[in-house]
Amino acid sequence: MMLLATFSDIKALKPISNNVDLVKKVDLAIADAQEFDIRPLIGESFYLDIIANPSNYDNLLNKTEYEDGNNDKFQSPGLINCIALFAYVRIKNDANEHETAYGSVNKTNPYSTAISEATKVRQLKELKDQANYYWNRIEMYLNEKSTDYPLWKKSNCCYQRKNRSVKFYGTK
Repeated sequence: MMLLATFSDIKALKPISNNVDLVKKVDLAIADAQEFDIRPLIGESFYLDIIANPSNYDNLLNKTEYEDGNNDKFQSPGLINCIALFAYVRIKNDANEHETAYGSVNKTNPYSTAISEATKVRQLKELKDQANYYWNRIEMYLNEKSTDYPLWKKSNCCYQRKNRSVKFYGTK
C-alpha cells in the first residue's frame, strides 16, 4: 500500500523522537491510519483513486485555502496532515509496548517514570479530538468542492457515522 504521509509529516505537527522505529512503528501506524481511519470516511472508490493517483489530488492532500459559495475564506489542513495526526495517536498509544519472543512487554528504565494511565487516556482523547477536527475541516472542503471530486459522495458515504468522528481501534 502506498503511504500518503511520512515520518516528517508527523514530526512537523507533533513532537516525536527520532529513535522511533520507522518501519515497525511509524509506517505501520500510517498504514493503519489510512486503512482504518481515512478509508471508511471517504469511501472505497475515492480512497482507491487517491492511492492510485495522488498527483491528481494535490489540493486535497495538502493544506489549501478556498472560498465557499459566499466568498468566505476557509483553509483545509490537508489529508496528509490528517493522516499524520491519526498515525500519531496510534504511535502514542503504543509508545512503550514492544513485541518480544516472550510476548508484549512494557519498556522502562531506572531513569524515567511512566505517565499515569489517566494522563495517557486524557492525552489520547485530546489527540483524537484534534484528528477529528482536521477531518471535519477536510469534509467541509470536500463538500464545498464536490464538483472537483466526483467520487466524494458529499458526506453520504455509506461508511460515515452520523457524528462524523473516527473510531480509533486499539485505544480506550
